[in-house]
Amino acid sequence: MLKQQQFIKLIKRLATSVVKQYNLPMTLHDLAAVYTKSPEFLAIYNYIKEDKIVRNSARRQIQERAVDYILINNLLFKMVIDCFGEDALVLCIPRKYIPMVLYQYHDMIMAGHQGPIRTLKTLSRKFFISKAMLYIQKYIRTC
Repeated sequence: MLKQQQFIKLIKRLATSVVKQYNLPMTLHDLAAVYTKSPEFLAIYNYIKEDKIVRNSARRQIQERAVDYILINNLLFKMVIDCFGEDALVLCIPRKYIPMVLYQYHDMIMAGHQGPIRTLKTLSRKFFISKAMLYIQKYIRTC
C-alpha cells in the first residue's frame, strides 16, 4: 500500500511539472473545456476520461488510437518520440486554438517569423496539432 501511495504522489508531482512548462495564449482551463467540442480529440478525450465511446463500431479504432494519449489535469497529451529518440509528452491543441499558438510561435518577436519547417520543429517539441504542416503553411502564406 505504501508503494502505491508513493507512486500516486510521484505521478501528481510529474503532472504538475508537465503542465507548468507551457506558456500559452489561453488558460489551461479554457483549453481543457474545448476538448469536449473538438472534432480531432473528442472521441479520444471521452474514452480516456470516462471510458465512453458513442459508436460501438468505432470502439477498437478509438482504443488503438488512445494508447498514445494521456490526461493530466484534464489536459490531453500525446506520447511521441522526440528528436533525440526519447519518449516525450506533447500537449494536444484543438483546432480553435491553433491560430493563437501559431501567432505565438511564429509571429512574436522571439519566434522570428521562421519558415514552415522550423515552425513545425519548434511547435512539435511541445505540441501536437493534427495536420500541423497544413495549418502552418496556410498561416505563413497569410503572414
